[in-house]
Amino acid sequence: MHTGGRDEDRVSESPRRRVQRSVADTSQHEQAGAAWPGWCSDWRTTYADLPDQTLRPNRAFAQVRVSLYKTHRAALVALDEPAYGPMLRLPSGALTRTLVSSPSVNGDATREVGGVASVVGNVFISSVGQGRPPAHRGSEAVRAQMRIHRRIQAAVLALG
Repeated sequence: MHTGGRDEDRVSESPRRRVQRSVADTSQHEQAGAAWPGWCSDWRTTYADLPDQTLRPNRAFAQVRVSLYKTHRAALVALDEPAYGPMLRLPSGALTRTLVSSPSVNGDATREVGGVASVVGNVFISSVGQGRPPAHRGSEAVRAQMRIHRRIQAAVLALG
């Protein structure tokens, strides 16, 4: 899933919008196997606009986690857990759920966040993020996350 070597990936179709990748330590999640039967391991990263304080002081972002489960059934249990919308089957066969909400952060509920959860094979993919300012539209965040999910799903399917 990590193609290696590159410090940047594109999430948007626009060649001007590039994202910066950072890999987080997953050691804190080693106990997840007890909470999620069949969980083996996961990988996390955050995609965000490159810092540009004059044009976009509040960056758009997507936090993505890819989790490996022992079986497809165990991954489906994880997909059933979030309070996301209805389950949709994509043409690739992947199952996906989405969510747009307006959480209150320090009393401010004007920003929307979007989330996506999906399963392909025994891989569970989850993400949450925020669109670009000033609107911070959750639907924009969901569209960007779906592009990330489809790329990961295609890579999983290519592995067989």
